[in-house]
Amino acid sequence: MHCLVNLHGGMELLTPPGERETVFSQPGMRKWYLRAPVEQGTCGWLYPVQGVRAEYHYDAMKLPYLSYWETRGGYRGDHNAALEPAACGFDSVAYALKAGPCPILQPHEEIGFAIEIQLASMKTH
Repeated sequence: MHCLVNLHGGMELLTPPGERETVFSQPGMRKWYLRAPVEQGTCGWLYPVQGVRAEYHYDAMKLPYLSYWETRGGYRGDHNAALEPAACGFDSVAYALKAGPCPILQPHEEIGFAIEIQLASMKTH
């Protein structure tokens, strides 16, 4: 699941602390993930020019990994980015299974989760 946003000048990324592992980085595109599971399911963006803070809140027990990708014209000319809370920390399921815990749903098994998007003013009084 990813929450896609358009990139704007001055935007700031909000992520939990942690060591980042780069998946790829080339002109106009990059992707990384946090190596360790997150303790708190909160991430998002600051839009200082617009005075807005956008946060995503989710259950870190169900979606313990977080990755990020962006394209600045490197894919179809798009300028966007996404934060991706996930059950595994890698793009490849085969790699994820070798690297560590990766939940596998059995036939007819379900998993449920919610992501709350919160918008707030950054203005201080």
